Amino acid sequence: MSTREKPDDSQNCDEGGVLRRDFILDGVKVTLSFLALEALGSPLCARSVWSSGGNSRSLNPIDLNSPPANLDDSLDVIAAYLVQYAPPTGTFPANGAWKATYDVIEWMGSPSGEGAKFSRRNRSAGRMVVTRRPASRGAGVAYNLDHAIAINGFESTLRSTMNCSVGPLPGLIDWKTDYEMHSLRKSRPPMKLGEKGWHRDGELGIAGVAGTRKIRTDRPVVPQWAVLDALRGTRADPAEAGAELEFDLLHNLTSYRPRQVLKPCGLLEIALDGRAQELHGFVQTGPGTQPTHYWIDSLGRPLLVTGGLLSSALVSVTEI
Repeated sequence: MSTREKPDDSQNCDEGGVLRRDFILDGVKVTLSFLALEALGSPLCARSVWSSGGNSRSLNPIDLNSPPANLDDSLDVIAAYLVQYAPPTGTFPANGAWKATYDVIEWMGSPSGEGAKFSRRNRSAGRMVVTRRPASRGAGVAYNLDHAIAINGFESTLRSTMNCSVGPLPGLIDWKTDYEMHSLRKSRPPMKLGEKGWHRDGELGIAGVAGTRKIRTDRPVVPQWAVLDALRGTRADPAEAGAELEFDLLHNLTSYRPRQVLKPCGLLEIALDGRAQELHGFVQTGPGTQPTHYWIDSLGRPLLVTGGLLSSALVSVTEI
């Protein structure tokens, strides 16, 4: 159950709802509306629209006539990307400090209708950089998240610092987040959101410009990218992977989603960059969440994440 310090905002009061609902939904509606129009009207190839600081990741034009061999349904939305994808070198140091960069991949649509050829189109829409630093004496772990995407003339950035506990799933202790979305085509004020929060004694608090929202929960509250960290080194064996984990999710630090379940979902053998890879799958389901699939390679690295129109692929990992 959710409570708040400003009763005048009671129309927004529901578990999983947000004081920032109008702001978030307006941004999502604008972005997804343009995304849908772009996907339907794009040429039959994959191309890159992302650049930041002079860097860009271009995708070669691809028109697939058939899916890659052994493609899992959860990876179908990034089929064109996968035929160009080369998993990076480097590993995540066990319980150590690392920096991981993920490509954000946009699904660009597929032809439809009877007799239409198989075809998938992707482009690189942005990047996510996750940095992990363990606290002294194993007391906790700190994460920094830098997430930026540019889609259809809009750029969105989300930067956050998080302190989490150590456990099967790193649970939030406190965090601070800044979000911004602005148009790249017209001079108009950007949409901005700043918040901070904490989780202690079974209560989650989220403080923003509209007030403070409080939620009671007896489950760990986990940020999306700590789920990836929890999967490092795991395999599809239920005994080794913990069989099934239940938690509450703070998705991208903007949306609270209770009662999420994470469990193994099988083994996949697929060729990436001309080399056979054995990937172990996990699926996350729960209220307010599209099924999200995580694919872990034989080194225990979370390589691929899919769920909706935007997916992620690991492009570099370094020890720091």
